[in-house]
Amino acid sequence: MSCLSFVKRLAGTGGLGEVLGRTRRKRGLAALIVSCRHLTSDRKKGKLKLQKESANEGLLPALRFPAFRWLWSCNFISHIGTWVQNVALLLWVQDKYGKPGALGVVNLFSYLPVILFFLHAGTLVDVVDRRWILIYAQTLMALAAFALALEVGLGFANLFTVSLTVFILGLGFTVSFPGFHAITFDIVESRYILNAVSLNAAAQNTSRFLGPLLASLIVSRWGFKGGFYANSLSFLPIIVALMVIRVPSSQGRRAPGAFSFRQVAGGISYVFREGWARNLLITLGTMNIFALPYLVFLPNFGKVVLRAGDQGVYLLYAASGLGAVMGVPVVGLLHRRFEEREIVKIASVAIPASIIAFSLSPYLWLSMLCLFIAGVAFLANFSAINSLLQLKVEPRLRGRILSLFFFMLTGVAPIGGLIIGFLANRWGISGVLAGSSFLALIYGVSLSVFPGILAQAVVSQPSGAGKGRVSP
Repeated sequence: MSCLSFVKRLAGTGGLGEVLGRTRRKRGLAALIVSCRHLTSDRKKGKLKLQKESANEGLLPALRFPAFRWLWSCNFISHIGTWVQNVALLLWVQDKYGKPGALGVVNLFSYLPVILFFLHAGTLVDVVDRRWILIYAQTLMALAAFALALEVGLGFANLFTVSLTVFILGLGFTVSFPGFHAITFDIVESRYILNAVSLNAAAQNTSRFLGPLLASLIVSRWGFKGGFYANSLSFLPIIVALMVIRVPSSQGRRAPGAFSFRQVAGGISYVFREGWARNLLITLGTMNIFALPYLVFLPNFGKVVLRAGDQGVYLLYAASGLGAVMGVPVVGLLHRRFEEREIVKIASVAIPASIIAFSLSPYLWLSMLCLFIAGVAFLANFSAINSLLQLKVEPRLRGRILSLFFFMLTGVAPIGGLIIGFLANRWGISGVLAGSSFLALIYGVSLSVFPGILAQAVVSQPSGAGKGRVSP
């Protein structure tokens, strides 16, 4: 090919200006030929680099970002400690009081701060430095877990003191949840948000698999107080990680001191104005108030219904957590064929159906299988709804909307758990939980029967939006 014909081809592809720019300080045909060769080489290298980057993304591209990788790893350790404490605490309550109602009371106080302060927490995350708010919240939770260990270890723990301590621990949790999810958007490109959300959920739910197994070892050797001490220590890595990572300043963040109740109301008015967001949050809340409380009553199912003892309780929690772990690749596969709203519809039927089957199961192995399926479905539902909210909501409102998401995820479940617990004292936990899950199943089916409910729950921006905002 002659140099003249090559130049003509470049002119057709927009590359002539680049060639002429290189020859501006040179003279002659030889310089033009050399520049043509450089351009061809650069384009081949660029194409090869693009192919390599695409191939290196893999199944977990969000982990390419160092800040997210460190935060995710240390938060995973903290989640394991939290589930060690959760299982130890619920077993302590079951052994001491033996009633589903007592389990419901302690669980309610654990999440009562979410019910009372979730909107304030979301606004706080929007208007102040998220990193330092998370440091303070994690420190408070570590101290509360240490206090709980002292209460049980010294022998003066009762329903009142334990409820008060877990309430204080819940204050830190109320700020931490929207804070961690909002800071994820600051450190990961928007096209990888679904993967990051799934990884965050997987870390939390993998701890539901590893935490109970570790709790069985710790409680058997050091008693219930050992589980609480372990949780207190598990907060140290995440506190250190938050101190050392670099987080880009969020666009649209107001200066400290800008907190106001008008801003709190802004999140609520946005949800009422945007029907897609309202319907997603209602869907999440319906699943969690009628079906999610099964987690609180696993000690009662394992020891009373299935007569499997403490080991059966650990296995039930582990099966549920393992399902959530497997939910990560399942979400990835589903997302290749379905939009997020379709994943929500599928999960909203699978969740209550699996819990109904679990409630009526007389066998440990069958109960574990049902909980495994429930874990997969809960992870898929959580990830799809969270992803839609983060991608569609205005950045300046993200913390407040995530706090509403947080309330529907964790705040309504204790209310349902309290009601189910007291009803179960009279009519039995199996029938009451199956009945409440049936109500969730009716709603889940209605999402497919009436597609207009989630018709607007679609990400309007292209998948590459936000590309380049954060570099790995």
